[in-house]
Amino acid sequence: MAGPTILNDPDSEERFSFSAGFRSASRAFFTSVTLLQDFRVILPVLLYLLLQLLLVAAYVNSRVEPWTTFWAVFARGISSEALGHFPGHLILMQPILGRVEIFLDAFIHIIFQSVTVSLIAAAFRKKSISIGAGFRLAGSRYFRLVGISVISSGAVFALVNIARHLSTGFDGLTRIAINGSGVVAALLIQVLFLYAITLIIYKDRPFWKVIPGSVRFALRFPIPSLLIVLIPFIVTLPTTFLSLKAEMIALQLAPDFMIHSMIATLVMEFIATYLITAGAVIFYIHRTTEVHGSSSTEGKR
Repeated sequence: MAGPTILNDPDSEERFSFSAGFRSASRAFFTSVTLLQDFRVILPVLLYLLLQLLLVAAYVNSRVEPWTTFWAVFARGISSEALGHFPGHLILMQPILGRVEIFLDAFIHIIFQSVTVSLIAAAFRKKSISIGAGFRLAGSRYFRLVGISVISSGAVFALVNIARHLSTGFDGLTRIAINGSGVVAALLIQVLFLYAITLIIYKDRPFWKVIPGSVRFALRFPIPSLLIVLIPFIVTLPTTFLSLKAEMIALQLAPDFMIHSMIATLVMEFIATYLITAGAVIFYIHRTTEVHGSSSTEGKR
């Protein structure tokens, strides 16, 4: 059936004008921040941040069996015995928990993001939904959500690792350029999947229509969609670069620096996640539903 009817067709301006696209993305972010007046909208991602911090605390304080054996599963070529000694277990924390995060992102984080979508959509439309109802809705559509999450996460992971593998035979700027191309490709994948959760939670799209629908909408509004992903990514760059040098800094200063680096990274990712999730929902609703007294229609699937 027909897709969403867009108000005041912005293609001619937003598709080709960076300034117009930047204004649209900025408005979405500004609205995301104003909605924080209702603390509930950020509570799901805040709860996930708490879960991540508890995971860090569990890792730091579990240098005995059977925990070291468990963590060793996520450490390539490292024995559980090595993880039981200071400072080795702290130096290895970042890659180990990074691999744990891959699993959590695909199967757990998606739930909290989906609840955030429900709360943001309701708040933006001046309606009300309880957090419990948001979790129940996410649970009822969990398999669709996980399917999309696994596909998008798998694509991002594959692209980054392919670039890393291709760069191993090079040095200097060539290696940086190859790795950078992997990051750019991963960001583009995130742009194409940007509206997937919104289509599942807000529009209840069936699984096979979610990816095509998200891709079409992202390509219809390429500049705002790119900026909704890119700006939060830029916000996280300082902690990302810090984490790349964290091991060296920890060895020179103090191993405990790894803990501080990890916490800083998680906090910045928390901010970026909220901005991307809220920005995408707000921009989608703004362009496909009643806005400022005008109306639009959404085709039935």
